Formats: sequence, structure tokens, C-alpha cells
Amino acid sequence: MEFFPKGGKLNNYRIKRTFKESIEPEEILLDAKKSDRLEGSKLELPINPGVFRIFVVLSMLLIIVLVGRSFYLQVIKEGQYAKLSDQNKTRVYPIFSQRGIIYDQFSTQLVYNVPSFDLEVIFNDLPKKEEERQLVIEKISSIIGLAPQEIEDEIYQYLKKNQAGFVLSDNLSQENVLRLEAEAADIPGFVIVKNIVRQYVDGFYFSHLLGYLGRLNSQDLQNNPDYFLTEKIGKQGLELFYEEELRGQPGKKEIEIDALGSEKKETISQQPAAGHGLILTVDKNLQIKLFDEL
Repeated sequence: MEFFPKGGKLNNYRIKRTFKESIEPEEILLDAKKSDRLEGSKLELPINPGVFRIFVVLSMLLIIVLVGRSFYLQVIKEGQYAKLSDQNKTRVYPIFSQRGIIYDQFSTQLVYNVPSFDLEVIFNDLPKKEEERQLVIEKISSIIGLAPQEIEDEIYQYLKKNQAGFVLSDNLSQENVLRLEAEAADIPGFVIVKNIVRQYVDGFYFSHLLGYLGRLNSQDLQNNPDYFLTEKIGKQGLELFYEEELRGQPGKKEIEIDALGSEKKETISQQPAAGHGLILTVDKNLQIKLFDEL
């Protein structure tokens, strides 16, 4: 293998230098200025100690606030929020007890308990959007016969009283009960509640003595905080005077509600206890005869 051509001279293959053997003074000055500019561009300004201390203090305060808030919500308020969560998925409804029966002195029954159904409004379950709520109200109106505006006015009046709900219509007909049950999934916020109404025998002769039952008003709720909103209370006569003895003790049932408002599970948490009967010294037949003679 030959590296050089034959007969050639090595002097013809000299390596040429590409750099200058001498440096001019102007080039030295230019390089020095360029170096100064590069060093100046890399120079970092120190943070003011006062600003740094303020930043540290604010950061520590923010951390303390976040930790304190987290502790407050997760530890101190844990029970309250857990209770609210349970209330959102569980509804408590009354199981009304059999009210005590009233008899004359010969054990002749003067009043009967008759099962009935009421339509109750639960504010927390009503649709939040106005359009959806209006559709539900119109559907309820078509079933029970109340005008939509009348239903809205009732809801507004009871909302101002800060109540959880109220009875919109009581003693529903069997036809209305069946229609409401069929539409239950499409009428959130409206539920059917079993109740009891009193049927008085010969009420024309004994109404002044027996009195009657009525819905709870604001004063009744204030005086009887353990009563349910859908419960009835004695208003006059013996029904009022012996209210505590006749009422008994209502039970409670818990109904689990899913996200769509449908009932999933029902549990009886407290059984109802019937009220005490009342035997009068009045003779029914004699009372009627005397009344007719007068």
C-alpha cells in the first residue's frame, strides 16, 4: 500500500494553518468587552431580606389556615356532616298510632278511627330548577284538583315558616291515591302519608262535647315540638282536653332514598303505641232524647 505518489515531493503536501499567528490589540479589547457583557447577563440580583421575610410569614399563615380548616371540617364537624349526609339519603316518616276511642257509660262507641291518606310536600326533595318544579306542580294539580298557583302559594307560605314540609291535601280519595302512586317517580317532593281521621257517631248530638281534630298550626307546633307536621291534634272538647291520653305514641319508619328519589328500603325504627280509651258518664240514648226534646 502506498501513501504518497511515486516521484512526488513531501513539500507539496504541507498543512496550512487556519489561525493567525499574531493577535491585534483591537481584538483583545473587543473580546474583553464581550466577556463583560456575558458575565453581566448571568449576574442574579439578591432578594430583599424584608420581602423574603414577608413571603415566609404569609406562607406559614396560609398553611396554618388550611390545616386548621381541614381539622375543623374533618374532626370537629365530622358528626354534623355525617348526620346531614344520612338525612339526604334517609327520610323519617311517622307511623300514626290508633287514637283512643271514646265511649259512653254503657261502652257504646261514640267515635271511630278511619284510615286515610294525606299528600305531604317535602321541601328538600322538590326539584331545584324552576322549570322542573313547575312541571311537577302542574302534574299534582291535574290529580288533586288544586290550581297550580294555589299550590305554589301554599309552598311559598310554608317555606317562610322554615318548616321541613306540610300537608297539601288530606283525606285523599282512593282514586287520587292510586294515581299519585303511579306517578311517584315523576313527582319528587310529594309523598303519600298514611294517617287517621275521626268519624263521630251522631256527631250532630255530641260535637259540642267531643270536639274535633285539626291540623297543627304554628302555635301547636311551638307547644308540642315532638309532634309530626302531618299529625292532627285535638282542637276542642274532649279531644283537646284529653289530647295527651288519647293521642298515644306515634312510631317511626325510615325510608332509604336513592339519587333519583325512588324508595329503596323501608325500616321500622319505632313501633307505635295506641292511645288510651275514654269512658264517659254520658248515656248516648238519653243524650239524644234530651237533645230532641229541647
